[in-house]
Amino acid sequence: MDKEEILKKSREENEDQDGEYEESVLAQAYKISICVGSVLCVLLIIATRYWSDIAEVAFGGLLLLFTVTGSSDLTMFVKLKEKKYLFHAFPDIFLVGIMVYIWMTSSH
Repeated sequence: MDKEEILKKSREENEDQDGEYEESVLAQAYKISICVGSVLCVLLIIATRYWSDIAEVAFGGLLLLFTVTGSSDLTMFVKLKEKKYLFHAFPDIFLVGIMVYIWMTSSH
C-alpha cells in the first residue's frame, strides 16, 4: 500500500465514524428534548392552578408530548422490529386517546 491508498482508507473509516457520532448525538438530543418538554408541561399544569386561562395550553402541551413520544417509539418498533418499543409506545398512545376523548366531550 502506498501513502495515497492509506489516506483514502483512513478517510472512508472516518466518514463512517462521523455518521455514527451524529446518530448518537441526535438520540441524546431527542432524550433531552423529551425531558425539557416534560418539565415544561408540568410547569404549565402547576401554573393552571393560579391562572385557569392557560389550562388548555397545558392540556395541549401534554397531548403534544405524548403524541411525539408515542410516534417516535412506534417508528422505532416498525423499523427495528423490537417489541420493547411497542410496549413503550402503548401508554403514550393510550393517554393520547383518553385526552382526545376528554377534550371532545368537555364543554368549550
